[in-house]
Amino acid sequence: MMVLEFSGTRFEASGFAIQRNQNLAELRKKYYPGRHYDQIFSGLDTDHYEYSAQPILRAKNGATLRCFATWRSGGSPAGHCVTSDGVHINFRFE
Repeated sequence: MMVLEFSGTRFEASGFAIQRNQNLAELRKKYYPGRHYDQIFSGLDTDHYEYSAQPILRAKNGATLRCFATWRSGGSPAGHCVTSDGVHINFRFE
């Protein structure tokens, strides 16, 4: 679930998809050969996952915010939302 309040209006979204990715080619360049890369490749080391989501938040009055968020494993989501009028809103959860 994601909730943002902007200009006195509460926007909410729930049940949206969260993508999980890791760039194994880049990690291989950085850590191969070695035990650390073996742990990453086998799934034992999940610290290198990157997550992203693109929820559409809706207000009771019908207004929407299209949001784009990214974060690393163990981190907090950050990104921006765009109103239907094209206004960009940056956010960072803590």
